[in-house]
Amino acid sequence: MPFVTGPLPQRLKLVHGFGAVAFGVKDSGFSFFLLPFYNLVLGVDASTVGAALAAALVIDALVDPLIGHLSDRTYTKWGRRLPWLYLAPWPLALVWTMLWSPPFTGTPGFWDIVALAVGVRLLLSACEVPSVSLVPEITDDYDDRTTLFRYRFLSGWLGGLLMMVLTFTVFLPTPQSQLQPEGYASYGLFGAALIALAAAPGQAADHERGARRPDIGGARARGGTRPHSCQAEHDQRQMADGDHDEHRLWAVTGNQRGGENRRGDGPDRIEKHQRRRQLDPLRRPGEVMRVCHRDR
Repeated sequence: MPFVTGPLPQRLKLVHGFGAVAFGVKDSGFSFFLLPFYNLVLGVDASTVGAALAAALVIDALVDPLIGHLSDRTYTKWGRRLPWLYLAPWPLALVWTMLWSPPFTGTPGFWDIVALAVGVRLLLSACEVPSVSLVPEITDDYDDRTTLFRYRFLSGWLGGLLMMVLTFTVFLPTPQSQLQPEGYASYGLFGAALIALAAAPGQAADHERGARRPDIGGARARGGTRPHSCQAEHDQRQMADGDHDEHRLWAVTGNQRGGENRRGDGPDRIEKHQRRRQLDPLRRPGEVMRVCHRDR
């Protein structure tokens, strides 16, 4: 069941969309300033920086599906997504600061840049993937979901534009300052503060609506570890057992109508079978009856 039924409040659209500002900050920095900073200011060869950023991008592409997998299987009293959105922004802000003020002595090497770039990308994914996955959980209305994504894209674009304007007016206003590390350090500190402000408190402002335990049952899927809802397991069982049950009921009722009794199927047997199915439609013959966790 979605968090919101009916029209979405304007406050919810703004709060959820504001979280994408963190992505805009990161995208602006990686696209325009990271290569000149490490090449022209810190003296790292441009090909080394480019290779390190490319390696970080490949690693991020491989790990992002795993983050989505883990987010889907996070079951807490605050739901699946909010714990990620509360925890990930703070180390992300720290690593973002370190990216623009490298803690290494001397000129950073290839693996130093890879470590920092991968840290930023993975921690940002830990914010973005759960936040985007939260959209279909907020509402099941197609137009409202489109509106939420529109606010996210707009906020991300504005975040990147803000960092671009401040860079050339405050942090690096002259060609000379663009070759000094102090301006980039200030850029990193301001970006880290904006990331932390956008990602975590923005979701906390709507905590009461979104923080609730996922609707799951106490039973677990056979051969797996992920809890399934009783309804989902019921549907799965019906698909697996439907043909068998239908054939068995047809044989019972067919024998009764035809006057035959090859299996001893009389009215008492039919009534007993129907009563058993009403008590527990998930139970197979010989299987112990189970009760959903939410019904206990």
